[in-house]
Amino acid sequence: MKNSSRTQARTEAFKIIFQIPANGDGIETGIAELEENAELKNNIEYIKRVSMGVLEKNSQLEELIQKHLGKGWTVSRLSRVSLAALKLAAYEMLYEQDIPEAVSINEAIELTKAYDEPERAPFVNGVLAGISKSLKD
Repeated sequence: MKNSSRTQARTEAFKIIFQIPANGDGIETGIAELEENAELKNNIEYIKRVSMGVLEKNSQLEELIQKHLGKGWTVSRLSRVSLAALKLAAYEMLYEQDIPEAVSINEAIELTKAYDEPERAPFVNGVLAGISKSLKD
């Protein structure tokens, strides 16, 4: 059950991260609303940590993602959904040592399939695989 509650928490963090470009100052409000949700109470600290962490490290995460995009691609060309999934996974890979990289990558792919065009999922997978490899080198 912990995995499904973490997946739900990750989905809520993803939704908050998705809103960062449009409403960066609304993160606290989004988190406060989630604190009322009894199903998320065990994961609210995770949601706060990654949401605020992505906001704080936004430019570094975008630089990292940019390094692993294909030729001719820029971060600004990505859909906001794919970019939010990439930022969440990249943040977890860099700063959430208790989460296996494979889980972060898989969850980002699933979020992309659920909230973006499903054919973008292999692209997200490729970018995250590149990031994973660079972190091991």
